[in-house]
Amino acid sequence: MKKRIIGITIIVIAIVICGITYFKHQENVKQENITKQVNELENIKTNFSNTEERDEKFDILKSTVQKHEKYNKSKEKDNKVLAKYKEIIFDMQLEFVDEYNEIIKENTISDIGKSEDIENLNKCKDNLNTLLSNINKEKEFIFSEESGAEKYEKRINELVNSYSKQIIKIKAGQKAQKEAIKKQESQNTSSKSSSTTTENKFFTVTVPKSWGSDWSVKVEDNSMNGIESKLYMFDHGHGGAAVYVLDMSDTSRPLAHYSRMIPDDCESVGTTSDGYEVFMTEAADGFFSQGAKITLK
Repeated sequence: MKKRIIGITIIVIAIVICGITYFKHQENVKQENITKQVNELENIKTNFSNTEERDEKFDILKSTVQKHEKYNKSKEKDNKVLAKYKEIIFDMQLEFVDEYNEIIKENTISDIGKSEDIENLNKCKDNLNTLLSNINKEKEFIFSEESGAEKYEKRINELVNSYSKQIIKIKAGQKAQKEAIKKQESQNTSSKSSSTTTENKFFTVTVPKSWGSDWSVKVEDNSMNGIESKLYMFDHGHGGAAVYVLDMSDTSRPLAHYSRMIPDDCESVGTTSDGYEVFMTEAADGFFSQGAKITLK
């Protein structure tokens, strides 16, 4: 009986030892597998760092995220491996996020209201729109939450819209400026007239019919130091005349301020109904002395 008990005890001890050995072996295999996976993830991280092409980097990140999702659903998942996945994925994502931030910084015009460079505004718009397109394609693998991508989308759209508005404003200003220049050039251009009359808000000038189209007039802005003034220069044959219109309504100004804006030999023609003073001087054969008449309004 005693021998039988000893035999059973030996068998039990042997079974226990085998069980311990088996589980220890399994644990060793598990740890080796964990170490292997961690090393593989380190290699992925190194490969990512050494890759220069952006598209290749993104493919590595995308593949790693997908592997992580699959591993996280497996029964054999280990916290150490999961932590490693999160670590390298975060580092890779951060590189793309840093790129996003740098592009936004490079294409942000601080004082947009003062920008007059349409070419630069369009360039910044294009760069930001390209970035927005990339974010929309990549956000699934770059941001852990949708709100992360939405923050960038909102900022980019705000910048692009502000640049578009500024471009419209600049173009409107340029158009208005061109129209003003065109109008001024039209006024300043000396052109022959087949009419016997020319007029403006200050006066009307009528020339003899016999002159035909052999006469002309051009206008210049003669304003100075806040004093409104116009200069009308008439020409006919070998003579001409200059008519000056001045706003002398500010009686607080010394008379010298006004007199220096017209030649000394000017004669007063009179005052218009709006209170503008009109002066005239002729040269060579004259203009009004040859038969032209000026009538103030």
